[in-house]
Amino acid sequence: EILGGPHVAEQRYDAEFFKKFRNQNIVLSARTYARESNVRALEILFTYHGSDLLPHRLAILSNFPETTSPHEYSFLLPEACRRDGALKILPWNEQKHREEDWCERAPCKLMVEPALQDEGEFLYESQPELLKYRTTELSIKLATDWYWKRAEEIENYSMQV
Repeated sequence: EILGGPHVAEQRYDAEFFKKFRNQNIVLSARTYARESNVRALEILFTYHGSDLLPHRLAILSNFPETTSPHEYSFLLPEACRRDGALKILPWNEQKHREEDWCERAPCKLMVEPALQDEGEFLYESQPELLKYRTTELSIKLATDWYWKRAEEIENYSMQV
């Protein structure tokens, strides 16, 4: 789908790109797509690789250029709704290409690689202020804080808020 769907994938297929993409850190791919304002590719990655990417969602979204209108990627932004009288963050609608193989599950992975590496660590080395947004359970307070900070960044760098 990143190449434009099955009807154009054959024409756009690039073996070198696929080789690099397949071997590249998935979080790095997501950050690259954000920096390129490639909204569709990022949506696909969030949808099919959510377990790897969603803890870093706000840090990844912070990498969209300030000159890219948030309207272009609004459906990637966290949303909230009122449930049981309180505001709750809506979970991302994750999907799977296929059922996970037994060797891909945590117990097996931990036997093979006892200290699983966090592929998103690099995001916070260059931008440590984003570390507070790293979470698997996004709260209303944290999302609100991120929205304020992001609006300030956009205003400071592009004067578009």
